[in-house]
Amino acid sequence: MTPAKLLLAPFAILYWIITSTRNFLFDKNIISSTSYDLPIICIGNLTHGGTGKTPHVMHVAKALQEKITIAVLLRGYKRESKGYMQVTNQTPFKESGDEAKQYINTNKELIVAVDTDRRNGIEQLSLTINNLGCIILDDGFQHRKVKPGYSILLREYSEVTQPNFIAPMGTMRESPSQARRAQSIIISKCPEDLSKEEQNTIRTNLKLNQYQSLFFTSIKYQSILSAVSENVLSNIEDYDIVLFTGIANATPLLKYIKERAQSVIHRSFPDHHDFTTNNISSVMNDYNDIKSDKKIILTTEKDLARLYRKIITKMNIHYIPISIHFHNNEDGEFIKQLSNFVSNSNN
Repeated sequence: MTPAKLLLAPFAILYWIITSTRNFLFDKNIISSTSYDLPIICIGNLTHGGTGKTPHVMHVAKALQEKITIAVLLRGYKRESKGYMQVTNQTPFKESGDEAKQYINTNKELIVAVDTDRRNGIEQLSLTINNLGCIILDDGFQHRKVKPGYSILLREYSEVTQPNFIAPMGTMRESPSQARRAQSIIISKCPEDLSKEEQNTIRTNLKLNQYQSLFFTSIKYQSILSAVSENVLSNIEDYDIVLFTGIANATPLLKYIKERAQSVIHRSFPDHHDFTTNNISSVMNDYNDIKSDKKIILTTEKDLARLYRKIITKMNIHYIPISIHFHNNEDGEFIKQLSNFVSNSNN
């Protein structure tokens, strides 16, 4: 541990006391949580970002959407609007937040709403959406004023295999012991070749309760797509790439691109970054400095949602969609558990 982190120890202890006290008050019903007859699925994490929450939410929504009407409710981080809002294709990303906009761009039939007050958001969706079958709370694990019927906790692979600490010493929002509130725990961003032996070691170390299921997933990168045409780049071996990202952890993506492209220049920005004119100019300068005829500007699907159409067109931007892959072919079992929860709740 570095001396700088040791200096942050008092603040981490204070943060732990605050979050532990808050959780204790909710656990003892001194502060009340609201339950709902409508099935509520919460998908969240214990850390400050980087667990791959968005593709997991999209995966769950798409699977359940085949049988019932699904809505995703999120706070709309860094949006400029206030209160409850149902997001549409026409909603500017500055009013909805980038994640809400990404959901709509990816799944046109999905109902998406934002509200920092999750209870009000649930009530508004229940009143305005006919035959609503289930609400998915995006990043709702710490929002304890709502008591979901089913909680899915994402824990990133490196978080459970390497030491981590309560913020600000580390990235933990609350104690790992709070994982007991989840019915399913997903170890995300696992190596594709994760062995059964290591899976069993992780399972043993987590000390799960009998009511908890454990799953392992990896990020699966799709073919690179043009944001301005129907062009698909299934092979980038001959390309020089300027990659710019504003996500919590771009390391896996950068590694993936470096292993395949001729060369990569990476411009990294903070998570949910609002790209400025100077940021765009620096990316364009990197692109213009490359002498190759085969070169592209690449970003993530999440970052694409924070760019205006005229900028996307001017830069001829490409993006790389991602999905998740379940190890041990357990995707079916995972969705079956969720479907059973929703079915039993609606009966």
